[in-house]
Amino acid sequence: MKSIYLGLFILLAAAIIPTMASAQTNEIAKGDIPFSFYAGNTRMPAGNYTIRVSDDERRLLLQTADGSAAAFVIELPTNSSQDGTPAIRFDEIGGTYFLRAVTDIDQQFDVAQSRMEKKLAGGTSVAEVRLPLAGL
Repeated sequence: MKSIYLGLFILLAAAIIPTMASAQTNEIAKGDIPFSFYAGNTRMPAGNYTIRVSDDERRLLLQTADGSAAAFVIELPTNSSQDGTPAIRFDEIGGTYFLRAVTDIDQQFDVAQSRMEKKLAGGTSVAEVRLPLAGL
């Protein structure tokens, strides 16, 4: 039984590591997120995060400081930052948080709604939660 899990782990690592290694990223912010949330379809734990943007500015990488969790999300075309203050924004629907945008000093990276968020949002009020980040 252990050999099956080990085999699955090796296959998963072999699939993920080349993808992560091939994506060049630049750190844009760090911060503490005090609640679990969804980044796309990936559930992320509460914790201290480093946020990076790919060189082509099409993907965001969110990674916990200890490296235990990471997720790439595809972001929508960038907009100019409203106030130049690094922050991360979430939509909160019934106690569930969804990544909505990351702002660094000069631009904003918007994230598309996931199917789950769209489904939960139907007819329910959506609150915006904004947390400050340390810009780099």
